[in-house]
Amino acid sequence: RADLAREASNISGDDARDVLMAHKVLLEDESIAREVMGRVEKGESAAEAVRQTGIRWIARLENLPDPAFAARATDFRDIANRLMYALGVEAADHPRTSRGRVVAVARMMLPGDLLRLGRERIGALVLGDQGVYSHTAIVARSFDIPAVQI
Repeated sequence: RADLAREASNISGDDARDVLMAHKVLLEDESIAREVMGRVEKGESAAEAVRQTGIRWIARLENLPDPAFAARATDFRDIANRLMYALGVEAADHPRTSRGRVVAVARMMLPGDLLRLGRERIGALVLGDQGVYSHTAIVARSFDIPAVQI
């Protein structure tokens, strides 16, 4: 939570800051924390507990009828990736880095991935499953990064 608050304070652009603060709110959700802790108490590793809780919540959100709410599944995926990274486990869908400025092409890119890559590294985004309401698109717009959905 402190990392998200610190990142948010270092970002120029209210929209990008709001996305990070929304992630912080999800991290503070007691029901999610209880689920992860319950899994750990039953013998799962912390990383596996985060992964399994993420899978369950992502599926729940993706099945919501309202596309704006269903798009929040990417936020939860981003939070799970951040937690996995904090636990020393790299999530399988983290972007790989390269040298120089790039056009990032991805079926899905999480807001945290965009922030980790940095606005100075990304020349443009080409996204598959994400639309104009995704938090990744909102962050990209606030950074003046052109993005298209295919």
